[in-house]
Amino acid sequence: MEASVFDTNAHSSIISGEFTRSVSAIVLAAGLSSRMGDKNKLLLDIEGQTLIERTLATVCQHPFEEVMVVLGHQAEAINKRVKQYKVQKCLNNEFEKGQMTSVHKGLSFDLCKTTVVAPTYKGQRGNPIILDFVHREDILANDNNLGCKRLLNKHPELVTTVDFDNDHVVVDMDTPDAYQAVLARLTAQQKRQTLTD
Repeated sequence: MEASVFDTNAHSSIISGEFTRSVSAIVLAAGLSSRMGDKNKLLLDIEGQTLIERTLATVCQHPFEEVMVVLGHQAEAINKRVKQYKVQKCLNNEFEKGQMTSVHKGLSFDLCKTTVVAPTYKGQRGNPIILDFVHREDILANDNNLGCKRLLNKHPELVTTVDFDNDHVVVDMDTPDAYQAVLARLTAQQKRQTLTD
């Protein structure tokens, strides 16, 4: 699961207005968070909210046709944080086999058509990646080792990129050190805002 943990409006330029009324969002919330050690990164606190709550708060600000949350690892604990939002949920029982099983699970539902869009920062592609509906069958037809990034790298001519002036779309939070770095950046950001108020 990927989303900006810094700015809840970080993706507004690519998911806003009329555009999102024909777009479905799939939030991957089934992973093991294995690089985070013994903690589930989705349940880590970010300024009084868990990461999954912060992500869904961002997603649900926009008028998506529908939002599908794929649950798996620690599904019950994640669901307690998810149920306050107007989203659909599905359970991936094969989450231990990797992220693509969750992608397959989310895409197996009859979601609405989308447009191909990828955010970038200084040439680096980030998240969220919005896939055209035409790729749905291609992804589902392949095994779990065919990731979305590999699909897009194979067909770069199909990708429309949107450049961002900050790195929020390329920041990952997969390790304890990365989590501490995020908290430090948020603290510094709050101090800057306090000084300018």
